[in-house]
Amino acid sequence: ELSERIGRRELLVLAARSAVEASLRREDARWNEEVLDRILEVLGRTGPDDGAVLVELAGSVIADPMGRAKLELVRGDWLAGLGRRLEATEAWMAILDDEDVGSIPVPIDDELEGAASIAALSRLQSLMEGDDELKKELERRGGRLVEEAIRDRASADDLVKLARRYGGTDAALAAGARAVEILRDE
Repeated sequence: ELSERIGRRELLVLAARSAVEASLRREDARWNEEVLDRILEVLGRTGPDDGAVLVELAGSVIADPMGRAKLELVRGDWLAGLGRRLEATEAWMAILDDEDVGSIPVPIDDELEGAASIAALSRLQSLMEGDDELKKELERRGGRLVEEAIRDRASADDLVKLARRYGGTDAALAAGARAVEILRDE
């Protein structure tokens, strides 16, 4: 905060690095959480270079699924703000890939809390609205992964994970349909 107030943004990364090093020496989960929160608080106001360093530093103090959920949500928001939409979707999809992270309650707004997976899905849907290129790329990726999963005889659980990850696409429908077939045949 001080580096921003005095207009010396170059001190931001130095301050974050110092805080992370001190936090790791203390081995205190509450201190780590505080350092993580402060880094995530300023991440959205940084450019690509400083932000990448801050994301890496934040990752080093994460000790639990709550920290991972916070980081991936904020990282996705930051990347979307930089116009790196596909990378933003990957950050939010990381939440959908991990049930422990996806089930963590996070603030949705001032008065509402919900699972991190719901927050991630909401962000994904908002980002895809009106962006046909992004939709096509996600459809292509999801389609390829679903085809591979079906060919490799993936479990219904794995197909459901793919359906959640690529929600709103034809690939998600194909994965969900195949998961239902597998469960019906069991």
